[in-house]
Amino acid sequence: MSRIFIVFLMLLCCASPVAAQQQKTLVFHSNHYPLLNNQTQTGFLDRLTQEVLKQNGFAVEISFLPPERAFVNLNRYLASGNSAKVGGLSAEYPHVRQVPEKMIEMSFVAFTLSSEPKVKSWQDLYQYDVGIVTGMKIVEKHLAQHPHLTRVTVPHQLFQLLATGRVDYIVFTYWNGLAYAHRLHLQDRLKVAQPPLAIADMFMYVNDQYESLVPALSQTLVELKTNGTYQRLFDETLLPLQRQFKLEAN
Repeated sequence: MSRIFIVFLMLLCCASPVAAQQQKTLVFHSNHYPLLNNQTQTGFLDRLTQEVLKQNGFAVEISFLPPERAFVNLNRYLASGNSAKVGGLSAEYPHVRQVPEKMIEMSFVAFTLSSEPKVKSWQDLYQYDVGIVTGMKIVEKHLAQHPHLTRVTVPHQLFQLLATGRVDYIVFTYWNGLAYAHRLHLQDRLKVAQPPLAIADMFMYVNDQYESLVPALSQTLVELKTNGTYQRLFDETLLPLQRQFKLEAN
């Protein structure tokens, strides 16, 4: 009888909700940016997302889709979550829930090859030839009336405009911009105008099937920032490239 009882306990443990949860893999969508999210899942946000979900008993599979399509999928339960998007999207997608603690601050900055950047605000850009990537809403909003604006569809083209002297400034996100500039070997020439033109907090989202997890996911992010894990991931993934450009922390 004792052996039967032991076997029963083992089966009960394997069938428990916690054990099942630990085996579950969630599908998260994100954008593809080399330093933050990439195919090898080694970007800062890749590793942060993995750590947050691991601490809550889940594995995660991260795939890449354009932002609007990603949230349509999330709202239709074709994905479990999305990492690092602007706040407030739950109002537009009723089955989507925002995790309150931010994942990262995203700075929108003006890059230039000029030795002394003279841009301090959006309005300052109106006197220069400027390049932007189509689809960055915050950038398009502030430069809607710009008389000398060049639009491209992919970031690599944006930095080619700058490298070939076709524009004076380009506007893009700070960390992603460093990654693309690195590909064109601009480490010794690139300058970043300060202060940032805009700073936006980015958040994790899940669909409402996982709404009960939201407080725990938020608390885990807080704990990772407190115990040094967040800073370690930052130092391992983002800081080395920043040092190559000899730039101050942003």
